[in-house]
Amino acid sequence: MKSFKNKQTGVILTPKNKWVEEQLEANNEYEVVGAKASIKPTDDKKAIKDMNKKELVALLKEKGIDANEDMKKDDLLALIPQE
Repeated sequence: MKSFKNKQTGVILTPKNKWVEEQLEANNEYEVVGAKASIKPTDDKKAIKDMNKKELVALLKEKGIDANEDMKKDDLLALIPQE
């Protein structure tokens, strides 16, 4: 599942519908920032799904993706790009 970043606002969308995904790919106002769950943890010992919210936020910010600890863990996991 791909995520898309609005080039103007920085908002990241992760569509759950293939048609919506195709529309965002065709829209020049959005860029693909990845797909779900491919960032490897920094210590290679802890799986991403086992990270706490603070660790996930740090990992996402390291990759240049807007995230904060007020977000739900599932929402943070959805922002993780797949390479």
